Amino acid sequence: MKLLKNEKGWAMPLALMLVFVVSLLGAALWQYSMTEVKRVERETKRLQAHYLARAGVEATRQAWLVAGSDPKPSGAIKTVYLNKRTKEFQTAVPASPGGQINVTASKDADTNEWTIISTGEVSGVAQTARATATPLVYGHEISPPWYDPANGKILPGPNEESVHDEETNTTHIIKYHDEMPGVVRLKADGNPPLPLKIQKDETDKRKVAYIAHALFFESPVDLKIDTKMDPFFGIVPIEYRQGFLIAAAENIIFEKWLDVRCDGTRGFFAPYLSYGVLVLYVPEGYGIPGEKVKPKAGYENKVVVDINTVYGKVFFNEVRTDGAVNNVLSNQCFYFKQKNEGVAIGNRWFKENGKWKCLSYTESFNKLIAGGDLIPADEAPPKPEDCLVFFWN
Repeated sequence: MKLLKNEKGWAMPLALMLVFVVSLLGAALWQYSMTEVKRVERETKRLQAHYLARAGVEATRQAWLVAGSDPKPSGAIKTVYLNKRTKEFQTAVPASPGGQINVTASKDADTNEWTIISTGEVSGVAQTARATATPLVYGHEISPPWYDPANGKILPGPNEESVHDEETNTTHIIKYHDEMPGVVRLKADGNPPLPLKIQKDETDKRKVAYIAHALFFESPVDLKIDTKMDPFFGIVPIEYRQGFLIAAAENIIFEKWLDVRCDGTRGFFAPYLSYGVLVLYVPEGYGIPGEKVKPKAGYENKVVVDINTVYGKVFFNEVRTDGAVNNVLSNQCFYFKQKNEGVAIGNRWFKENGKWKCLSYTESFNKLIAGGDLIPADEAPPKPEDCLVFFWN
């Protein structure tokens, strides 16, 4: 009987203890659930703020790319709010704000890179997104400058490379500028702008290379070089002058005319005497794969597309040969093949069966097309902003 009474005596405390433990567990679970709810709410706000910040960068980038002003707009942009009720963006503070976006666009004076920074905020939770564009700059703004805007003279670069031509047994000293991993616009002063031209009277300034992701020649380009004759009678050659401009880029656009020249007279020690030509070159790390070029090539040109190499793209306006308009290349787009020696526009001398042969300009251009060095394409030229690349960082 005592044992039974003792069991009855423990029932109530045990029940109270169970109630207490369950209460503690319930309180703990409630506290945990509330903490989890707050964490989820904060994470939701963080994600919303993140996507608002990304949306701010994207919207600003699109507006910035199509902005017609020059220079590009920079600075802080007016705060944009998300209307929670209508789900629309507006510049006035809404009655039910769902978040806000603050954006700034700026250009680094040293690197010429543009950066867009956007901060999205939702109920006090902020997130920042940043995107940096490859540089967009005029060639005369680079240090050292690529040309003199006052007279259009093409300036040699600070770097020097010696290249030996086995076929002609000649060595070229090329003065090349530092690579600009962005878009370079080349425009001299004047309205219309002065032509960019080789310094044919300066021996060490005739062979220059520009290297960039994209080159936009907004000035005419005059590469003609002729033989220097005696100052008295003008009939005795005293110097055979040779030069070229190497345009090394994935996209090359000539918005104005281009003029090249190559002597048709053969010399004793060289196949040609004086020339001034354009050399198209695809720099390392750039280029459009051949398999992407092939579908864009015309039916008759597909067979010469090399899918194992890369191509650049060039857009010509008016192409002149020694001052006369040549219609083979004028007002057309071409893919040009990556080659160690580049693709020379204006060279008329080709070696066939061990002998040098001088072709007409038209024949030389058609030979480049037939051989697959130039692949015609029906494409419109891009704008400088179209060639910019933005990186998230």
